[in-house]
Amino acid sequence: LLGAQVYAISGDLIPSEFRGRSTAIIMGSFSAASVVGVPMGLYFAQLSDWHFPFHVIVYVGIFFAILQYMILPNMTSH
Repeated sequence: LLGAQVYAISGDLIPSEFRGRSTAIIMGSFSAASVVGVPMGLYFAQLSDWHFPFHVIVYVGIFFAILQYMILPNMTSH
């Protein structure tokens, strides 16, 4: 569900001549998160407690939510 929203936002904000590149970056990011995220989560769990990777996900998510709120334009004009 979130992936569809990301593609909709990029379709609205990115000019048509750069949409292919932005879609490729989004798709590559999802793949990289899958390939890198699982081993990194296991590594963090091995260093500390099994709760630690979940705490990292929460804090990184809060950071990016604040960053998104500050950077992305308001999309209420539709």
